[in-house]
Parts: sequence; structure tokens; C-alpha cells
Amino acid sequence: MTQAIAAACLSLCIAGAAFAQTAAAPVAFEAASVKTSAYGDLRDVLNAYFDTWMRGGPGTNDPGQITFKNSSLKSLVVSAYGVKRYQISGPDWLDAGGFNIIAKVPPGVSKQQVKVMLQNLLAERFKLALHHEKRELAVYTLVVAKNGPKMKVTQQTEAGGTWGAWNGNARWVTHYVTVQNLADFLSPRLDRPVIDSTGLTEHYEFTLTWAAENMVATRNTGPDGGGAEEPAPTIFGALQQQLGLKLERGTNPTDILVIDHAEKTPTED
Repeated sequence: MTQAIAAACLSLCIAGAAFAQTAAAPVAFEAASVKTSAYGDLRDVLNAYFDTWMRGGPGTNDPGQITFKNSSLKSLVVSAYGVKRYQISGPDWLDAGGFNIIAKVPPGVSKQQVKVMLQNLLAERFKLALHHEKRELAVYTLVVAKNGPKMKVTQQTEAGGTWGAWNGNARWVTHYVTVQNLADFLSPRLDRPVIDSTGLTEHYEFTLTWAAENMVATRNTGPDGGGAEEPAPTIFGALQQQLGLKLERGTNPTDILVIDHAEKTPTED
């Protein structure tokens, strides 16, 4: 009986140790380089609207390394905590300047574990401290207009396109985006967050042209070089006329990350 009890206890101890090893997830990158950089790459600035500052990591062609280029601290917080930019409350300088980060990812980790590693890296190198608050925010809700969507489901498999402004008009030509991507594109250009409530889940291609008030013109002729275009509708009218979507005003209780402390200059290598 005593030997049986001892054997059972030994089995439980071995199982417990194995469980502990399985449950203990990595909390830090194997190595990480953090350097201050200047915002100079227009592509990276525009990528901020689509939450694509991160390259590499689990599920990509480079799972063993994650790279951030010219990313602001706000962009890094978005990637680390899986939130939108409007969900971060902190000083204006969070969007100023940029940082280059190259991190070596332990084998076999998940995307969620990588987020935890990035959170810990920001706490270590930037002394980032924050807390969550629930706030009622004024929002725009993106819904399908009365006559239905007018966007074409794309046959493309990779994102691409162009956008710019001239003579007060702006145009976005794209051939592989979701409506959520569209909402993310609109949020920083309007006075409040945009929430996708369309229920549309496909990838689409479309051209959206609207009156870009307060935008600096990039050229003095139309996109084909043949002269100025006619004034375009407001973004509200353009969405409804050209895409079959509508923006509705409202409020929404939103989880906010409030930045309590962060260092402008991180601890570098």
C-alpha cells in the first residue's frame, strides 16, 4: 500500500512538473534591439492607419524575428495591446518621432504571446505604465446604405493601391481591403472613431474620391495630368454614393488605455 501511494505521488509530481513547463509561456524576446529613428518613410506613416507596423513573427515567412521600422510609441502600444489608436489616451508626443525595433522570437510561440513580450519590452525600455478605463466616446458607425453596398469583391490576394490629394480633392484607389480597413482609414481623418457595423467580411476593390478640406494638395492637376477635376462630395456623401455605405453619429462605451508614464527616450542597446 505504501509503495502504491508513493508511486501515485511520484506520478502526480511528474505530471505537475510537466504541466508547469507547458503552462509557463515565454514572457520576453530572446534578444531585442531598440533604436531611436526619425519618421522619414512615408509608407510607414501611412501604414499606421492599417495597424501594419509589425513585420515578421508567428504566421509569417519570418517567424523567428519581428521588426518595427520608424514606429511611434503609440504605434507600438497599438501592436502590443491590440487596440485602435483612438483607444490610447496620453501626451501628444506619443505620435512624435519613431523607433526601430528588431526582436528575436522564441520558437513555437503564438501571436498573443508575442504581444505579451512586446508589452514587457515597452515596460522595460520605455518605462511604460498604463491602466484601463471605460469611457463613453462619440463615434461614427459605418453601416450599409439603403440600396446596399456598391463595392466589388476583389480577385486580388495582396493589399495595394494609392491615395493622394490635389486641388482640394482626395482619392483612394485600392484593390484588397476589408470594410474594417476602411473604418481604420477613416478614423484618423474624421473627428471621432469609426466602428464597422456593416457585417461585410469580404475583401474589396474600389476608388473613393472626396473633398479633402484642410489637406495639402500634392499636385495642381487631375490624376491623369489633364487638368483640375470637379469638386468631389464630402466624405459622407462619397461613401454613400460611391461605396453604398453610410456614417451615422452616436456614442459607444469604449475601453481606453490611459498612459500614466512613458519615457521619450528608451533604453537602447
